[in-house]
Amino acid sequence: LYKKILSGNFKDKDFNEDGLLQYNFENFYRLYVAAVAIHPDYQNTNAFNLLYTGLINLIISLAKERNIYFFQVIAEASTKQGEKFCKLMGMKKILETIENTDVYSLTLIPPDALICNHKTKELIELLNIKYNEYKDFFNENF
Repeated sequence: LYKKILSGNFKDKDFNEDGLLQYNFENFYRLYVAAVAIHPDYQNTNAFNLLYTGLINLIISLAKERNIYFFQVIAEASTKQGEKFCKLMGMKKILETIENTDVYSLTLIPPDALICNHKTKELIELLNIKYNEYKDFFNENF
């Protein structure tokens, strides 16, 4: 599924459980952010920051409590607002799909650009520790 998304030939109808890995075991995973929707009445509020902080908290707790690490995040932006959210998260556009949407990516191990606040600093420290522990693996495979 990941390779299909990166091919630019991915359609939402192709999304199903068969292409997903559940993060049940200690491992490194990729995270696909399938959709973020904020009602127009709340788009100029703190809503995005609440969602972003919640995601960072989840990633930190999975790392600390279950030794589960996401090494890459990808998302598809189909609207200007989606593009804005991806850029706010520090993601970079990597391709345009056949559906005229854009796929964005963010490398977490080793950490790439993230919105800096106290929670992301904590996450970056955890990710740097894991990267230094598995540096050879990441340099050979990614």
